[in-house]
Amino acid sequence: MSKPAVHFVYKSPRHSTLLGKVFDKIGLNIPALPPIWRYGNHIEWKIPKRHPASASFNILKALKKNGPLKFYDLWEKKAASIKEGDSFIGLPLQVYDGRSWDDPSINCVTRRTLEKYNLKGTIILPYCHDIRYNQSTTGLIERHGQNLVILSGKYWTDTWDQSPIKNYVKNLLRVNMGIDPLEYPVIKKKFNPKGKRKYLYIGQAAWYKNTPQLEKIAAAIPGFEGGYISTGEIKGWQKIASWADLTPAYMEKLAEEYDIFVNVSSADPSPATILENMCFGFAVACTPESSYDYPSLTRLHVNDTAFNVKRLLELQNMDEVELFRRAHVNREIAIKNHNWEEIAGKIVDFIERVKMEEGLFLVE
Repeated sequence: MSKPAVHFVYKSPRHSTLLGKVFDKIGLNIPALPPIWRYGNHIEWKIPKRHPASASFNILKALKKNGPLKFYDLWEKKAASIKEGDSFIGLPLQVYDGRSWDDPSINCVTRRTLEKYNLKGTIILPYCHDIRYNQSTTGLIERHGQNLVILSGKYWTDTWDQSPIKNYVKNLLRVNMGIDPLEYPVIKKKFNPKGKRKYLYIGQAAWYKNTPQLEKIAAAIPGFEGGYISTGEIKGWQKIASWADLTPAYMEKLAEEYDIFVNVSSADPSPATILENMCFGFAVACTPESSYDYPSLTRLHVNDTAFNVKRLLELQNMDEVELFRRAHVNREIAIKNHNWEEIAGKIVDFIERVKMEEGLFLVE
């Protein structure tokens, strides 16, 4: 008898070649034909691997070591073929525009599979408490979320009593966002002189990124200089690009001009950009609601502009030796607390554990 399979739904990177794009389209839109990524092979992984590709790659690698695996892209138009004894771990499609899980447009592999088999499988997703962020997944978690893996900062389990889904989840695992520091080397070699340091923001302009606070900060600091990479507009900041491939070579050029990476998110599960810039060697300032609250980071507030200005000006006038010391500590934290080998191992262990045990437990 063959060993039961694990069915894993996450995001497969798209191919860059014409033939690869054709295969991608076939795999996503023709359920009768198995896509080339079904067994986790023949996937074009770009370096550096950025989330969600980094999560797909590393969780896939760990699951493949454990036995038979079938990998499904989030956008496939089919349900997984579940047999007796198989396990399911799926990422649901998340939207932030008010649509609920019952909206017909949110008809992804995870929804199709869970509803077809009425599964109490394992759901994996980025998570924070704000109902606006989770509107499209609360119904899913209520009906099928017995086992939940969240890629989120510790802030969100430290405040689990505030969670709108706490009564639906039986078994919970929180894991940090992961990163491979070898793909994100130290590129920050020097900081601008005191009083002339520039601020940097990279990320979306969605409501949970709280970019209006970035605008207030810019207006409150005389002679403010900051740049951003985002599809939106942030007043008072200079637009660098709407999108950029954040390779070490690209970031090295940015590091010649910018010094302090800023994130004031109000409800963010675990943005990879903060980890990336911790590894690159920038000074990093962020809110606890961005999911990162290490002492070597400069703590900001969601809406206290005066407090944020004070903290950012402290970085503006800090000795370069101290900035480099903090940058070194940040990178060591990323290596220790955010390595994919440990994170993926915890996920595999969790899947095995929920097969055997019942009862509420929260794993950190």
